[in-house]
Amino acid sequence: MKNLYKLKSVLVLLLLVLAGFTGKGQTVTTDNVNSIATTYAFVGATATGAGTYERGVFYSLSANPSVTGTKVVDASGTGPGTFEVEITGLSANTKYYVCAYVMNGVTVVPGSDLSFTTFTLTTFPYSCKAMNDVMIDATTYQFDIFIYSTNASNL
Repeated sequence: MKNLYKLKSVLVLLLLVLAGFTGKGQTVTTDNVNSIATTYAFVGATATGAGTYERGVFYSLSANPSVTGTKVVDASGTGPGTFEVEITGLSANTKYYVCAYVMNGVTVVPGSDLSFTTFTLTTFPYSCKAMNDVMIDATTYQFDIFIYSTNASNL
């Protein structure tokens, strides 16, 4: 009887350990994509579930980025809570798909997919001499004007 009790205890412990490494109980929601620019964007997400686990986002040029995408790990922490990940090195005027994830052990638990399009960098095709020269203390400073748009035809 004592051996049966030990066997049950070992099995229960084994199940608890395995549950901790399969992501059981952890979930993630891909909340939003914000601060979109020509070459970067920020993805906000919320992770739930007890424990310590990696969290971050996958991104890709095609749907289902958790399967095909590039992984960016959240460097600000692990475990439950809200987090935001910056994706850099993006191309202008390009549609991307993102998906937040949590990973406990080797199992990845993905959130839902969102998509966004980076902005187009456009310069004015004509000179704005009167608008881009500024005189301060008898010194003239010149600057360039850029317009960001998701649709260049609207400019």
